[in-house]
Amino acid sequence: MSEYHLLENGAFLFKENDRFENYGEYYEYFELDASGEPINEVKFSWVSRDTDYWTYQEKDIYEFDGQICTYEEWYALTRKYLRTTVTGDEEVRNEVEWTRYCTFKH
Repeated sequence: MSEYHLLENGAFLFKENDRFENYGEYYEYFELDASGEPINEVKFSWVSRDTDYWTYQEKDIYEFDGQICTYEEWYALTRKYLRTTVTGDEEVRNEVEWTRYCTFKH
């Protein structure tokens, strides 16, 4: 599953969940220049090392901008892009809220 999230600052956060080869989540933050080319890219990911896929653990693999890091470092670095909900899930920070002005009915 992959998703693009438009952020309030006009940038995008791409998120991909891998449920097949290596269970984890992969993110890419980027802005677009005047030509539509990606700039200011930052990539980060988390990959589970066992079958406990729903819990962040120290033995899992955390990477931020090409560097392997600890969970604590990864968590601190990703707060600019993600936030933790009251239920413990990660969600995109500063995502644009969409307004539906009408719906189509048959």
